[in-house]
Amino acid sequence: MTCGLPTFATFNGGPAEIIVHGKSGYHIDPYNGDHASNLLVDFFEKSKVDPSHWDKISQGGLKRIHEK
Repeated sequence: MTCGLPTFATFNGGPAEIIVHGKSGYHIDPYNGDHASNLLVDFFEKSKVDPSHWDKISQGGLKRIHEK
């Protein structure tokens, strides 16, 4: 997140407290690979169609880090 990249992390432990799903990154379930892969594919497809989507999540992550 501090590098300005969209973040995908498990919803267990620290990431669950920092990431706001869909705004500053994405929570993934490490025990549900299908859901995690679909989340990644959806993100990249949205970003391909609308590059500002990538930027929005990146900026949301940076903002969240500076808040904490």
